[in-house]
Amino acid sequence: MYINFVLIIKDRIMYMKKQDIDQLIIAFLEHSISEEDAERLFMWVNEQEENKQYLLSYQKANLVTDFWKQSRYNGDLAYQQFLKRQKNTQKKVFVHHLRSFMKYAAVLFFCVFIGFYFYHYLGTSVHKAEEFIVCVPNSKHSFFYLSDSTEVWLNSGSEFKYTSDYGTKNREVYLKGEAYFCVRKNQQLPFIVKTDSVSVRVYGTKFSIRNYSDMEIVKVALQEGKIALNLESEKDQLFVQPEEEIVYRKGQSGYSKKYIDIHKVADWRRGILRFDMEPLSDIIQTLRRQYNVEIQMESTTYNQKVFYGSFSVNQSITEILDIVSSSLDLQYVYRDNVYSIYSKK
Repeated sequence: MYINFVLIIKDRIMYMKKQDIDQLIIAFLEHSISEEDAERLFMWVNEQEENKQYLLSYQKANLVTDFWKQSRYNGDLAYQQFLKRQKNTQKKVFVHHLRSFMKYAAVLFFCVFIGFYFYHYLGTSVHKAEEFIVCVPNSKHSFFYLSDSTEVWLNSGSEFKYTSDYGTKNREVYLKGEAYFCVRKNQQLPFIVKTDSVSVRVYGTKFSIRNYSDMEIVKVALQEGKIALNLESEKDQLFVQPEEEIVYRKGQSGYSKKYIDIHKVADWRRGILRFDMEPLSDIIQTLRRQYNVEIQMESTTYNQKVFYGSFSVNQSITEILDIVSSSLDLQYVYRDNVYSIYSKK
């Protein structure tokens, strides 16, 4: 049944004209695209590399210009501006944030790419590099491409920065929070992720990094390729191999290394919350961001309690707190919109 549906969609894609594609993209950008048209559009994107590049060109095209400032959802004007995009290349549109839209049972690329709407930030080119910031609110995720086709996935409560020089003079990005990267290879311009306590240098790889300012533990996990890691407590670079995860506690010297299942790297992209001997304080911060709730602890002595286990984001916050608190010999109460954790009497 599903295979027949896909074949029908593919047959329709073969007859899609360029103007039809443009209209679909405009509808997608306006948040007015239907579920069927979204599937058609992104199956077309996956047909060949030049289709993907065509979609990526929206990051540099003069797509919305005055439309964004004057009439946020004027479809006719947006389309006219799109047709003129080649006449003015000094303005840039950057695709930043995506939110949940639908589930699609094909390749993981579609499951996420269709699953979010684009928001746009319009800027005019100037002589000095401009800074662009992507902020992801609690309980949301974000997925987007950088100009070199590098894939970026951001977890809840994360902040991501880069400049307009990215891809030409440098490939440096700045992260607060948690991200997964699929980096396009470029030997001349290494990809560098900078955080407040670690930095990662790569040439082409798949890896994740977690470094929230309100969490004690920093984690870097490598799925493919090779990365060089600089820790604030270490003088020498640390080279990480596939299937390795580096765990570093802020403010302390040294680190730990362990082997991991590469299929579980950045499970949050698939709606899984995985805690591998995490301190309770970090677990609480994760739950706060994921469920956008307030959680307090009666005593800081609970911070060092650790928990191992995994949950689905489809589980309720109360279900997760029931399991975590009972396994750590704690209990909680919900009062005045706050979950308070305390010891059993």
